[in-house]
Amino acid sequence: MKKWIALLLFLVLLPVTALAHPGDLDSSNGHIDNDNVSGLGSYHYHCGDTEAHLHVWGMCPHSEAYKAYETAVNRLNEILAAPVETVELKAEVIELLCHENLPFHLKKETLEAQNGFLITTEAHVSIMQKPISNGKKVAAISEPGAALVITGPQAKGWYPVQYWNNGNLLQGYVSAKEVKEATLAEYALVLVGQL
Repeated sequence: MKKWIALLLFLVLLPVTALAHPGDLDSSNGHIDNDNVSGLGSYHYHCGDTEAHLHVWGMCPHSEAYKAYETAVNRLNEILAAPVETVELKAEVIELLCHENLPFHLKKETLEAQNGFLITTEAHVSIMQKPISNGKKVAAISEPGAALVITGPQAKGWYPVQYWNNGNLLQGYVSAKEVKEATLAEYALVLVGQL
């Protein structure tokens, strides 16, 4: 009788153990999955009792922070679907772009005090450390359509700017020949398109 119970337990638990994959969790509740058993790549997370998953901008999709992120992105998309013309909507767009759960790390004071927005029009635009073309580069933008915040007055054909790129907020100068002025809505659409 004991053999039958053991055999029955073995058969019942076999599918569960066959689906599991080895690997202790690290301090981030994730682990390496070199054989890609999960189908999510070589590293994934198991936060709490959740199934294998990936994090978005460093947030667990099961967390409150991620829910706040989704709410902010959905509201931005809703606002940007129509022209952003009222002072109230502009204030809300700025507030949402600076939301703590969005990866832009933008400061409300910077967006409110900005001198305008720019969109790059050329490929291979350089953000320079100083307003000179043969100086040190802060960043290189490889495609047209990147969004920049103007942080001061244009001088001698150069705009002082902030540029958000993959979680990094960079500051420098861009040549006026490689950009066009943009509205807050155009700037926001470019950023939201990166999410």
